[in-house]
Amino acid sequence: MGEEEKIMSSINRDYLIFPLSCDPELEETEEREIYYKYLDSAFDEPRIHNIGIAGGFGVGKSSLLRSYEKRYLRTANLKQEINNPFKDRRKKDEPRFLYVSMGESQCNNSDNKNETERRILLQIYSRFHKKDIPSSSFEMIHESTGHLRTKTVVCSLFLFLVLLLTFFTPLGKLLKATLPAASIIVHYKTEIHAALYLIVIGMAVIGGGYLIYQALTKMYVKTLALKGEKAEVAVERTDTRDYLDQYSMDLVYCLEQTAEKIGHTVVFEDMDRMKTDDVIEIFARLKEINAMVNQRLPEDEYIRFVYVIKDEVLARMEHYKFFDYVLPVLPGINRVTSEHVFRENLKKINSLLKPASSIDELKKELDDFEKPGKENLVSLVAPYLLDYRLQYMILNDYRFFMELNLVNRGINPGQHAAEQILSLAIYKNVWPEYYDRISS
Repeated sequence: MGEEEKIMSSINRDYLIFPLSCDPELEETEEREIYYKYLDSAFDEPRIHNIGIAGGFGVGKSSLLRSYEKRYLRTANLKQEINNPFKDRRKKDEPRFLYVSMGESQCNNSDNKNETERRILLQIYSRFHKKDIPSSSFEMIHESTGHLRTKTVVCSLFLFLVLLLTFFTPLGKLLKATLPAASIIVHYKTEIHAALYLIVIGMAVIGGGYLIYQALTKMYVKTLALKGEKAEVAVERTDTRDYLDQYSMDLVYCLEQTAEKIGHTVVFEDMDRMKTDDVIEIFARLKEINAMVNQRLPEDEYIRFVYVIKDEVLARMEHYKFFDYVLPVLPGINRVTSEHVFRENLKKINSLLKPASSIDELKKELDDFEKPGKENLVSLVAPYLLDYRLQYMILNDYRFFMELNLVNRGINPGQHAAEQILSLAIYKNVWPEYYDRISS
C-alpha cells in the first residue's frame, strides 16, 4: 500500500465521511462468522448451484457477500497452492466474483425485461477481453487482435488485385517492353489475367456471402403471407427477441471459458427492483443457463449463481423449487438497536468536532448527545432511522454543516447549535423535497 493509500485509509477510519456504498471490509464478529459458516457449506456443496441471499432493503446483503468473497477466494487460492505447488500463477489475475448489478429500473414499458437482459449481458461481457473469449459473437468494443489484422491483410490483397486488373493493359505493355519475349509472365499473360479474374470473383463471392450470412443471423422471419401471386415476408432484427434466448449459448461459452477467472461465481444484485413477474422469468432463464454451463465443465468443477434479493420476491415464486439454498440476512438495525448504532457513530464525529471548537457550552452539548438513556433529539428520532444509508447520510451532513458553522463562527453559546444542525440534517434527508423548497 502506497503512502497516499495509507492516508486515505486513515481518513476513513477517522470517519471523515461514512461511505454509502457496501463495505467489503466488515468487522469480524461472532454473528458474521455464523453467516460465513453457512456460506462456506453452501459454496462447498457440489449440488448447490443456485443460491439466494434474501433480506430487506439496506440490511447489508451486498456488504456481507463482498466481505465473504475475499475470505472465500483467499482460502481457495491456498488450497490450489497446496494441491499444485509447482503451478505458475504469477501471470494470472487473481480471481474475483462476477457481479451483475441492475440498480434502479423503471418498469413502465413492455420492453423493460428485454432491456434488462441486454444490460445483464453487457455487464458480464464488459468484464472480459476478446482474448478471454475469442470465439464469442457478442458485439462489444472491437479490440486490436490477430483476427482483425488478418481481415486487414485480406482486404488489402483484394484491393490490390482489383487495381491490378483495372490497369492490366498498360501494365502488360510495360512488362512486354521490359521483359524478354521468352519470359514466363509474357508467355502466360492471358492465363494469368484469367486467374486474377477468378481470384477476385472468388474473394468477392466469399466476402459477399459472409456479409449476407451476418445480416441473416441477426434477423428472423416474423410472418410469411401468400396472397395470390404475391408472397410477403416480414423480417425483424433479432434485438426484438429476448437477449438471454438469443445469446444463451454464447453466454454458456463465455462462462465456461472464464469460470476460474471469476471464482466460479456470478452474483446478480438489485434485479428485484424490476417487476416481479419479469424477475421470475429472468431467474428461470438464468437457471437454465447455469445448468448448461455446468454440463460442459469438468465433473470436479461447477459454476454457481448467487441472487441477492428481497424477501418479498421469494413470496411470489416457488423459491424452494428454484433455489438450491437460501440464506436469510437479518437486519442489523431495528427500533431497539438503531439508537445505539446512531449514537456510537455520532460519538466518532463529535470526537473530531470537539478539538475544533473553543466553545465550552458546545462541547457540553456534544457530550449530552452521547449519553445513553437521556431523552434528547437522538433518543427521539433514532428509532425511526432504520436504514444504515439514511443514518450515514444524516451524519455526513451533520458534520459538514457543523464544520461550516465553526469556520464561519456561526455558533454562539447557548444556541443549542448542535441540536439545530442535527435537526436540519435529519430534515434534509428524510424530507428532501421540502428541504429543497426551504433552501429556495
